[in-house]
Amino acid sequence: FERVSQVAKHALLFRHGGRCMMEPHSMKRVIWVSFGLLFLFLDVFALTFSVFGAPRQPWMEFLAATYWSCDIFVVFRTGVYTSEGIDMNPRSVAQAYLASWFWIDFPIVAFQWIVLLV
Repeated sequence: FERVSQVAKHALLFRHGGRCMMEPHSMKRVIWVSFGLLFLFLDVFALTFSVFGAPRQPWMEFLAATYWSCDIFVVFRTGVYTSEGIDMNPRSVAQAYLASWFWIDFPIVAFQWIVLLV
């Protein structure tokens, strides 16, 4: 009976998985977020040294802007935790992201590209 309950629990946790959806606790996600922390550290480092007149590193800014742009798409394809488990339905994941961080992420990334390209 324990095996049956595990299968039922797995079906509840991972309901409505779409194509190319990523589990929020998967190793791929952990690695992706680790790169995000690296770029966040590099952004803080570059901003701190720019105050003291250090030259800009366009290649580093380009890599960071590319990562954060891709991150928006990755978040749209990453399941979300709900009170019932992990929701892997692409539509509800998109609705959750649009109702939360998207409106902060998108303008920041757009501004970063504008500054980089001007």
